[in-house]
Amino acid sequence: MMLALIALLFAANPGPAPLAPPTKTPFDVPAPASLEREAVLAWTAKYVSADDWRLLAYDYEGVKLAAPDGVRRTDDGYAEAEVRTELFKPIEISAGTARSGIARWAVDCGARRLAVLRMTIYAGNNLQGQIATRVADGKPWQDPVGSESEAIKAVCAAVGR
Repeated sequence: MMLALIALLFAANPGPAPLAPPTKTPFDVPAPASLEREAVLAWTAKYVSADDWRLLAYDYEGVKLAAPDGVRRTDDGYAEAEVRTELFKPIEISAGTARSGIARWAVDCGARRLAVLRMTIYAGNNLQGQIATRVADGKPWQDPVGSESEAIKAVCAAVGR
């Protein structure tokens, strides 16, 4: 009798089902096939929802885009821009795992440096799944890293400097 009951329970519940393959989400975007400009532009067109945002620069980490009409000259003579970053692969930061971000930059075109005035980071591409926001105290100037040099050149060109 007990053996029949155990057999009946296993027949009714055969154990855990095999795991289904994971579904694609804004958090599962593959990197481009290469860093050739055409491959990066194709990746951006396919995976980045960025109507009217223009490509400023890219490097091994991802693309930097400027907001439409998001570059201007400030009263104190600097350039200011809304810069969006879409990463090819997630990166670990103190607040969590990030795939994209948006920042307000102050750019000193003469000295070729920038200050991140405000930054918000997101877990997924296309600014999805906000993780954290940081607002700077003043203008913490820094030298550019990676594609930030090219982004600075593009921002300065946009304001005519």
